[in-house]
Amino acid sequence: MKTAFAYVRVSTQDQEKQGNSIPEQLSRIHIFADNQDIKIVQTYQDSSSAYHDEHREGFNQMIADSLNTRPNFIIVDDSSRFARTRDVASSTKKLLRKHGIELLHASEENINPRTSSGLWLEGIRELKNEAHSMDISHNVIRGMSGNVKQRDPETGWCYKNGGRPPYGYQIIHLNRGVNSKGKPIIKSIWDLHPDNAPIAKLIIVDLYTNQEMSYNKIRDYLNDNNIPAPGNKAWGTSTIVEMLRANRLEQYAGTAFWNKENRKTMGTRFNPREEWVEVPNAHPAIITEEELEMALKRHARGQTDFTISRTKNSPYLFTGKNLEGNPMFSCAACGGNVIGYRSSSRHWRKYICGQHRYKGEALCPHKFMVDVNTVEQKVLEEIITRYTTPERIDEIIKDIQKDINAGYKEYNDTLKEFNKQKSNLVLQKQRLLDAIKSGIDPLLIKDEADNLTDQINQIDIKINYLKDNPPQNINFSEDEIRNFFSNFSLVFDNATMPERKKLIRTFVRQLELDPENEEIRVSFYPDHLVHRIGVGGGT
Repeated sequence: MKTAFAYVRVSTQDQEKQGNSIPEQLSRIHIFADNQDIKIVQTYQDSSSAYHDEHREGFNQMIADSLNTRPNFIIVDDSSRFARTRDVASSTKKLLRKHGIELLHASEENINPRTSSGLWLEGIRELKNEAHSMDISHNVIRGMSGNVKQRDPETGWCYKNGGRPPYGYQIIHLNRGVNSKGKPIIKSIWDLHPDNAPIAKLIIVDLYTNQEMSYNKIRDYLNDNNIPAPGNKAWGTSTIVEMLRANRLEQYAGTAFWNKENRKTMGTRFNPREEWVEVPNAHPAIITEEELEMALKRHARGQTDFTISRTKNSPYLFTGKNLEGNPMFSCAACGGNVIGYRSSSRHWRKYICGQHRYKGEALCPHKFMVDVNTVEQKVLEEIITRYTTPERIDEIIKDIQKDINAGYKEYNDTLKEFNKQKSNLVLQKQRLLDAIKSGIDPLLIKDEADNLTDQINQIDIKINYLKDNPPQNINFSEDEIRNFFSNFSLVFDNATMPERKKLIRTFVRQLELDPENEEIRVSFYPDHLVHRIGVGGGT
C-alpha cells in the first residue's frame, strides 16, 4: 500500500469559515486516502496567518521528514493549504518531486503538472491562491489595526492582538458576549503581573536609571538576590537589553505599539517608525512619564557594556558550529558555548565561556579567559604536525581513495540489490498470471497481484532515483592533494576568514575549554584523538 503524510492548516480567517476547521480538513483527507487505497502514516498541522509561509513549523518539519522517509504522497485538503505564495508552492513541489513525492488534493481536482495543460493549470491555481492570500492579509491587518485602538468598555484598556507581553505584564482574556454565529467573543488586554511588575520597575527605575548599573551588573544583582527571571531561569544579559530598549521602555509607560515588527525583510527587525500603530495609555503603566523620560536619557547616553559577536561574520576561528552541526568550542565546566570577547579598546581578544559572560556566575562560576592568538596558533601548529608530513600525506591519499571506492561500491551494491528484488517480484507476478491462464479465478489472486504491482512500482521509484543521482565523479589528483597539504600554511594565510573557518573544521572536530585544569582539549578528525593544550596563563 502506498503511504502519505497529511497536512492541514488554518488561519484566523479560516477558523471562522464553516467547514474549514482542522478536524473537517482531516476528515476529507482520510476519506480521499481511503478511496485511493493510500495509508496516512503521519499528520502535520499549523495555525498560521495567511501569507507567512516561512513561519510554519509543522510544514517545515513535514518537508524535512518527507525527504528522509520518502512517503509516496503529501495530501492536503486543497492547494491553498499547502502554500499561499507561488514561490513557496513551486519550489517546494519541485523539491518533493525530485525525491519521488507527489502532492495530492482531497477537495480539488488533481492535475498532472508534467503535461503542458497541467503546468498551466497549476500555475494559475498558485497565482489565484497568492492573490486571495494577499486580500486576506490586507483585511486581517486592517482589522488588527482597528482592534488595537479599540478600548474595552469595562476596563478602559485597549485590546491586544496576541503575542507574549513584556516582562511585568500578564494577558487577561475577557468574554464580551457572542457574535452573529453564537460563538463567544474573546478579547485580550494586558494587566500588571502581581509579582513581576514591581521587579520590572526596580530594574528600570532603581538599577538602570538611578544607580546607572550596566546590563551585566543588573543581571548579576538579580541572580545574586534570587529574583525570578522569565521562565524561572537565570537572568541573562540579552533579557535585560530587551527590557531596556527605547520603545520597550515606552511600553512600560503604557503605550501600545502594533505593526512594529518587520516580518518580510530578512535582516530588518522593525518597520519604519511612521508605519507603527501607536496608542498611548493602552494598558496599565509600570513606570510614570517622568521615569520614562529619565530612563530614555540614560539610554541615550549609551553607557552599555554589551556586544554580541555574530558567529557568521565572527573574526574568531572557533566560534559557531562544527561540520556535524554541534558547538565547535564548549566549556567543560558548564557545557555552554565558548565565545569570542574583546576589550572596548580592541587591544586584546579572548575566548571565554558564554554562559559566564552573559549569564554570570549563576550558571558558570569560572571567569577564565584565554588569548585568541595563542590558542589558534597552537592548534594550527598541531594541524601542521599531524597532517603535513610526507608519511601522513600518503595515509590521507590512501584513505581518500578508499572512501571514494567505498562510495561507488555501496551505490552499485544497492542498485544491484534493488534490481534483484524487482526481478523476484516480477517473477512472482508472472506466476500469478500463468495461474490465471491455467484456469484460476482472477478474483482469488487480485489482491496479491495488486500488492506485487505496488511493490514493483515502489522499487522502480528507488531505482530511478539512484540512476538520477549517481555518486559524484570526483577528479582525484594525488599531486594536488600533496601540494595542498605541503603548502597548508600558505593556503591558510591567504584565505578569507570564512574560508579559514571551513578549512580548520576539516581537521578539527571540537574544542573544550577546561577552566579547572587550565587546558584546552582538541579533538581531531578522523580518529577523534584528543590533544591537550596548556593555557595556564589564562585570566
